[in-house]
Amino acid sequence: MTKYTLSNSQKQLFIAIIILDELVDKQKAFTTQDVVLQPVLQRMVAKELLTLTGTDYAVTPKGHRIIDEDDYPDYILFAMHKLYEMLKNKTPLPTLQ
Repeated sequence: MTKYTLSNSQKQLFIAIIILDELVDKQKAFTTQDVVLQPVLQRMVAKELLTLTGTDYAVTPKGHRIIDEDDYPDYILFAMHKLYEMLKNKTPLPTLQ
């Protein structure tokens, strides 16, 4: 059995998609007070996916294009959110038998 690992760029893409989805579809607000996420949010600003106005992050048109594309259908976003929630809550990941 081979083990699948994500490259750093794939991990960053998944993280960006989850954050964009939270901002756009779930109307979650991210600010400079979200200290743990600052490296990720700043990287997204550098990639022009987000802008920083005052202390609030907002999605740019480029960020909207990424989250609105059909390349990321709902089932993929659902799976990424489920994985994110499991990791956040330190829930053991299921294994395939």
